[in-house]
Amino acid sequence: MTNSPIPDPPYYGTEKMYDVSFTKDDHLNLKQHLSVTKGLFLLSYNDNPFIRDLYGGFNIRPIERGNNMSAGKYKELLTSRY
Repeated sequence: MTNSPIPDPPYYGTEKMYDVSFTKDDHLNLKQHLSVTKGLFLLSYNDNPFIRDLYGGFNIRPIERGNNMSAGKYKELLTSRY
């Protein structure tokens, strides 16, 4: 998987917590771009119904990890084309 892209967009619904502007249209455009990209990719997102629906045609693996902002767990989605 050398040279496979690993996009890292702001998590959906938390965009205001980042220093960059990333709109709903940007999320849609990223998905469109990944849909036509010929290479492999791995994408990490928060577990959100919009994201599950948006990437429904891709391989989606739900995971849990430690939450950096609390002692609890955080649900994420690993989305890939492999």
